[in-house]
Parts: sequence; C-alpha cells; structure tokens
Amino acid sequence: MYGFIVLVLVFFLNQHHAATTGRNISEEDELITVVTVYRHGDRAPIKPIPTSEYCDPSYWPMGFGHLTKFGIERQYDLGKWLRKRYDFLLSPTYKASEIYVRSTDEDRVLMSAYSNLAGLYPPQGSQVWNDRIFWQPIPVHTIPRNIDDVIVEKRSCPKYDTLLNATIKSDYFSRINDKYADLYETISNWTGIDVSDVEDIKLIRSTLYAIKSYNATYLPEWEKDMNWHLIDNLAGLAYLR
Repeated sequence: MYGFIVLVLVFFLNQHHAATTGRNISEEDELITVVTVYRHGDRAPIKPIPTSEYCDPSYWPMGFGHLTKFGIERQYDLGKWLRKRYDFLLSPTYKASEIYVRSTDEDRVLMSAYSNLAGLYPPQGSQVWNDRIFWQPIPVHTIPRNIDDVIVEKRSCPKYDTLLNATIKSDYFSRINDKYADLYETISNWTGIDVSDVEDIKLIRSTLYAIKSYNATYLPEWEKDMNWHLIDNLAGLAYLR
C-alpha cells in the first residue's frame, strides 16, 4: 500500500524552452515549473508483530499505520527545505495560483501533505490569523483510491491482476522462495507471521523500520540476528513486481 504526494509549483516566467528543444541549460534559462513527488512521513506499523510485547495498541497512540510525531516533524522540515530551495521563485506568502498539491486518499499521506505545507508556507503579514498559531490552511486535493490512476494506481485492472499473479507464480520467484525457505521458516517462528514469499519479507522489513523510527527499544531481540543486506534485497524484489 503506497502513499505519495505530488506538489506542483508553477511559475509564469519568460524562458527559452530548453527542455523541449533539447538544449543544455544555460544562464539564459529560467525554471518555470517544479514537480515534486514524495512519500508520506514516518508512520506506525501497518500491523503489529504478533509475538512482540509491544503489539498492544496502547503502545501506538497514533494508531497502526498512522503518521507519528517524528513523521510530522520530518515533513515539516522538508517543507522548510523546499522553501529554502525555491525561495527565489516563490512569493513570500501563499498564492493559490503558484501551487497545486495532490495526495493519495490515505490519512497519513494527507497529514504529511499538510505538515509539509506548514513548513513551506508559514503565515506572514495579512495571512496571520492568530498570533498564537503559526500556521495557515493550504488546500490539498485528493480523490478516492479506487479511482486514482495518477498517483496510487489502485483502479481495478483485470489484465494487470492476471499478469501480476503470473509473475508471483513464475519459475523465477518460485526458485527464490524455495532457496530461502529455511529463512522464511525462521522468520515465521520469530514473528508469528506466515512467511512464504518475498512480499511477506517486504511487509516485515517495513514493520521493523517503522518500529525503529518510532522507538528502537520496541525492536525484538531477534532483529539483531537479521541479515539485513539479504532482507533488503529480497524486499526489493517484491517492489519490482
């Protein structure tokens, strides 16, 4: 389950169309449009590890799969970085004609977009509406995931589903899963999760990274015995499908 944000900064400036003519960029060229695509901030695990003593929801007050305080902070910092990077193009205050933000329809992604915009557009001058709140609302657009074919691409596609299923059952992935069957069994015993495919490895890897980001003391002892280079490679194969 992926979550992305597309931030488009549009500037109407005179320029020589280097991008369309194939020329090298020169001092005569001016940047007119910036398209930034980024993922959501740090989140809690989508699902807890059943064998972990920290699987109880009370340890995750934000809720499983939701943005953490650290995730909010990192998105806010990214917004400040974008302001610094493109300050020579942005107006000092928010202008609707200069920016369009599109997010996938997922809580943690929408919250990431708003956190980012808080860093990008701190209110100034006439846009300050409360002296005690250094924030202003900036629009974020989204559509339901099942019809989003621009960012998350979850719209139903029978042909894609058929091809994906064939890939999962292909000889290539069957050989990989057979090769690492013992590893899968070990990780299954550690986690209480049935591991039989690289997709399961990807999920567990993502879960452990989320735990480490939130509170490293929540990591299980067996995490130290993981061959992380191998785990990263196996998870990477799942992303390729």
